[in-house]
Amino acid sequence: MDSVEQSRLAEHVADVLGKMDSVSKQLGIERLSVGPGCARMRLVIDDSMVNGHGLCHTGILCTLADICTAYAACSYNENTLAQSLSIQLIAPVPLGTKLYGNATEVCMSGRTGIYDVEITNEAGAVVSVVRCQCRQTKGTVSENFPRGRN
Repeated sequence: MDSVEQSRLAEHVADVLGKMDSVSKQLGIERLSVGPGCARMRLVIDDSMVNGHGLCHTGILCTLADICTAYAACSYNENTLAQSLSIQLIAPVPLGTKLYGNATEVCMSGRTGIYDVEITNEAGAVVSVVRCQCRQTKGTVSENFPRGRN
């Protein structure tokens, strides 16, 4: 499969995932782009996402990173689930901030993949860095399409 076909497959898989992903819909996470092993999303922090300090709750940052990783890891049409993640909080995120999550595949070994997610604000400043470990499971995201990893 060439790079154009892999990109089309990643878009198709993202469309399938998007139809089933109720968490993204509830939080208002918007898919900006997806490609083989990568995904970019946007989220605006509203009053339901802040903690007692008026700042974005860490769980929201983890959720954004998890969703970015899911789209990146499944982009080859392989069912893939997160096994673990670690998050580093760099800067506080106040109410109203536009966040951008950018997931990229670091490596793949057998059925295990590592993905890094950089979360930035609208000014481009990094507010959090997340590393996710994922595991491919049986099956594909879209039954009518081939697997895309060469």
